[in-house]
Amino acid sequence: MIFISTAPEELNDLLKPFDLTPEGLNLEFEGVSLTLDGEWANPYEAGRLLFTAELLAYTIISRFSQGMSIFKVEEEARNFLEARLNDGTISEEACFNLNPEEICLSIGALTGDARDGDPILEGWTREDEYWVVERIVIAALKIVAVETLPFIDGEGTGALEKWDDDDVEEFERGYRDGDNPPEEELPPITLEAVGEKIDISDFARRIECPLPPDMSCAICLLPLAGAANSGDWSARTSCDHYFHDGCLSNWINESAQANSHRCPCCRTELCDRRERRPIDD
Repeated sequence: MIFISTAPEELNDLLKPFDLTPEGLNLEFEGVSLTLDGEWANPYEAGRLLFTAELLAYTIISRFSQGMSIFKVEEEARNFLEARLNDGTISEEACFNLNPEEICLSIGALTGDARDGDPILEGWTREDEYWVVERIVIAALKIVAVETLPFIDGEGTGALEKWDDDDVEEFERGYRDGDNPPEEELPPITLEAVGEKIDISDFARRIECPLPPDMSCAICLLPLAGAANSGDWSARTSCDHYFHDGCLSNWINESAQANSHRCPCCRTELCDRRERRPIDD
């Protein structure tokens, strides 16, 4: 696999000027998984997904270089994935394996755009050229993403057996074809939440006092005032954001978003993420 043989060496060379090693970088990209679990696992689609992940990283870095806030960059990243989903260059199942918010945080921590303080790259400043960051991120992304695949020592995050040479070839072909529509139409994947429903009262409390008429739920955008009269309640999360309790419960329990365990406004982790699985036809 070409990515395994070249990316670590490239990353090591890129980090030397910053007195860092790949181990010291700790750029994990938790929001990226290339292994498509279960019956629909497909090496070709995994390769296409890596290509999309790289384009997403380029988009995020470009927006940071323009001085955008992390919240605006996250919005741009979500729009990017939605556009590729709509034009057929990635499938719904593949899109579910990328978390744009997590990728934004990983890249932003590297450059200092996602937090107050110094960037992880010691000596790097925002006035420097971002092309160095691009090369570091893409090399690190390849390493971390490929490690989720099942041909690494016969194991991966999915339920697959070790890939053979034909599977690896299909993966690389999918990567090369990443910007083209798929060769055949992929069936849509519908996900359902499983396990015990999460009680939002653990991290949000009902607000019974009157609220200003111009306050609205950040999920449905409808007014919060008078919610109790319609059978709903206003709720304030532990991170001080306001929602209809029904909207917040649906976000936490029913949404198929990869970040549904986080506050929709500030991405604060509110609870453990409820497990999702595909609905069998």
